[in-house]
Amino acid sequence: MRNYKRKYKEEYENKMGYTKDKRIQTLKNEFLKTFNLSDVTIKDELEPIFELKYSKSKGVYTLYYFENYVAKSVDKLADLIKQRLYDQKIMPLDSSITNIDGIDVVSNITYLLKSKENIEVLNNNVLYIDK
Repeated sequence: MRNYKRKYKEEYENKMGYTKDKRIQTLKNEFLKTFNLSDVTIKDELEPIFELKYSKSKGVYTLYYFENYVAKSVDKLADLIKQRLYDQKIMPLDSSITNIDGIDVVSNITYLLKSKENIEVLNNNVLYIDK
């Protein structure tokens, strides 16, 4: 895993200049654009995940790198919750939940929920709707 982390840092951060700050800004911009919002503030980062997947059809392995952030505030939170662009489900912070209403929970989410530190961060973060 250290080799993958080193290679990621070397290729994406050092060569391409895609630093953590730029990645966070890209994530925020995409989030704001997708949900027609004007501001989101990131509070915490959960444990990043490397995941190796094999494609039977192509006969190759692909390494995925997931960074996970927790929002501190979102403008128009009520509008975000009412959005219809994506179906939403409330998920308990329980890593044993692998299916919600017939939809499989992706493995990186269940992995995140196995960490007591991640659960603590999530439990300490509450977003309120301004009235």
